[in-house]
Order: sequence, then structure tokens, then C-alpha cells
Amino acid sequence: MMINLKITVFVLCIVSALSLRAENRFETLCWDAMVDMTNQYSLSEKINNAEVYRWVNDNYVYKPLKTFLKKKWLITLKSNKDFTLNNLYVMKDKYLSSCVAAISKTK
Repeated sequence: MMINLKITVFVLCIVSALSLRAENRFETLCWDAMVDMTNQYSLSEKINNAEVYRWVNDNYVYKPLKTFLKKKWLITLKSNKDFTLNNLYVMKDKYLSSCVAAISKTK
């Protein structure tokens, strides 16, 4: 009985560690992509959607991330022409959780 309990606890620890690690990968993927795209387009006078779509397609493979960048992150960048990396860092938790939610629900 005690051995079964130890095995169960061990398995639960491994499962929770793997799920935390997966979430961390999504956060890293999102953060890197948002920083890259912000660097690429934050200083642009006018953001050309076709150019951004091409850039995203050339630089990212994961389809849910590409969709997020094109449909949500692009809107964020275009809605504030003065958006910079500083804005991204200040609102990091908000933007990161939005991206992770968008790309992890479509696994």
C-alpha cells in the first residue's frame, strides 16, 4: 500500500514538472517572437500587412504562433505607432499570457 502511494506521488511530480516545462516553452516561444517582431516593426512609419505576414512566415514555423503574431500582435503594434520594446517589457505579463493562451489552446 505504501509503495503504491510513493509511486503515485512520484508520477504526479513528474507529470506536473513536464506540464510546467511545456508552459515555459510556450512562454519562451511567445516572448522571443513578440520581441523580434517589435524590434522589426516598432520604428516603421507605416506597417505593411503583407510585408509582416511574409516576415512571420519566413521566421516562424509553429502555425498557432504565426496566427497570433499576424492577427493579434500586429494589431497591438499598429494600434500604437509609438509602441517600443519598453512598452512590451512594462506590460510583459499581460502580453505574454495573451500569447500563451492563444497558442496553447490550439495544440
